[in-house]
This record gives sequence, structure tokens and C-alpha cells, in this order.
Amino acid sequence: MQPRARVGLLALVLAGGIAAILAFVLAPGGSSSDVSTPTAEQQEFLADYAKQVASDSDDPTVIRATVVSTTYGAFTQRLDGVDGGQPVDPPAPEPSADYDPDSAVFVVALRGNFTDNGASRPESGSPVPTGTQILAVLDTSPDFVLRDWLLLGTPLDLSGLGPVTRLDLPEN
Repeated sequence: MQPRARVGLLALVLAGGIAAILAFVLAPGGSSSDVSTPTAEQQEFLADYAKQVASDSDDPTVIRATVVSTTYGAFTQRLDGVDGGQPVDPPAPEPSADYDPDSAVFVVALRGNFTDNGASRPESGSPVPTGTQILAVLDTSPDFVLRDWLLLGTPLDLSGLGPVTRLDLPEN
């Protein structure tokens, strides 16, 4: 092979490799490049928050939580079609400052035997909702604004939504 042909082939291979990397990084439907794992300080807050949620939901024995760093849009797409383990057809959200599908969120997932003591019930004396997974969706701002809170009977698969951080929760 001629030296000039080798240089041309090398340039073609490099250009193709760079294009493939850019296509992978910028592919739609993936997690946003603005999504990052929680800092040590954020992890401490999220662990304390998760322990409080578990205790308030009648399962203080929960010792671990999972935090998935993702976008609000990716989470709601995954949630679409599921509500309390029952199929639903939720209405599309109205565009607003509160719903930015590209905004970064932390999805805090807990597994245990929970009771939703604050749930509204259609009739007095109705059973209190229970479930085995709690999902709390908090934005990544310094205020950690709660976006969604769900108690699910059938756990939602969060794999592939973004980087996962495992938290050990403080003891009571």
C-alpha cells in the first residue's frame, strides 16, 4: 500500500471512529450529559431523607437505598403505563417550568414493606395503600425539590436510566 493511501485510510478510520463515538454520546433517549452522580454531601442528605421516608412509611428496618441519576423525562417515560402496579393511560403533562424533561433528577428507590399513611382514601375505613417500593424523585438543585413520590406494589425497573449510586442508610 502506498504511503499516501495509508494516510488516507488512517484518516478515514479516525473520522469514522470519532463519528461513532459522537453518535453514541449524543444519541437520543440516552441519559443527559448534565446528569451526574450525587456528591458526597448530596449522598449524605439523600441517605438521611431515604431513612426518614422509610420510617414514616412504617418500615424503619430499610438499610439501603438506590439513587439513579437521570432526567425527569427519562423517568416519566419509564413510569408511563404504570401506577401502583396497575396499567394506566396518564395524560400528557402540560408544558411548564415544573416539567422540563431534560432537567436532572435523583430517583431514590427503597425496597421494603411500606404503608402510605398520608394517602387519601375514597371512603372512611378504606384500607391504607401498601407497597414494596417507594420512589422519590428529587431535582438536583441545592433545595432538592420533590417532583414525584410513588408507592408501588410492583417494583419499577430502573435499570438503564442512568448512573446508579447505592446508599447505606443511617441506623435509627
